[in-house]
Amino acid sequence: MSIVHRLPHPLAQALNVLGDRTTLLLLGACYEERRRLSELHFMFRDISRGALDTALRHACEHGLLERRRFNESPPRVMYEVTHLGREAFLTVGFEMSRFGEMLMRDRGDELPHNCERALEAQLAEAGSPDLKHPTWQTGTTLECPCGRVYVHICNEVEGCGWEPIEQVTGMLREALVT
Repeated sequence: MSIVHRLPHPLAQALNVLGDRTTLLLLGACYEERRRLSELHFMFRDISRGALDTALRHACEHGLLERRRFNESPPRVMYEVTHLGREAFLTVGFEMSRFGEMLMRDRGDELPHNCERALEAQLAEAGSPDLKHPTWQTGTTLECPCGRVYVHICNEVEGCGWEPIEQVTGMLREALVT
């Protein structure tokens, strides 16, 4: 973090841990479930990998996230919210989100689209299992109302999940070239 608050005040200490632009977003991303490092890199693709890795390290050093590395090849790294991280997100993150939504509505801004929520809603309407459920066949596609197409893929290292079709075709091209 660039600014360190040295005041012996509880608010200053909380800002030292939560006051950057990324920490609360990471807690929100990992709040419901553990996340693979590759998922986080994709979710935060507008943030450089170096900046994201620094923010993840910061959150782990302060006990907000736990980093788990699995002894596999290739290595698999997962991040999970700790009890302290949950408390931070419940008390600060939700309130900041609520405040942000209020600001956006007051300005007349459209609330951001979330493909994952939209796909989960489609599956719930169809009475289907959640997005991570392994019973989906690899190659099954879903289209988000925004027009983005997702493909269900499974592998032994990272498990099952939905990936944007353009990312999957890019991975296939790379695999065919090498």
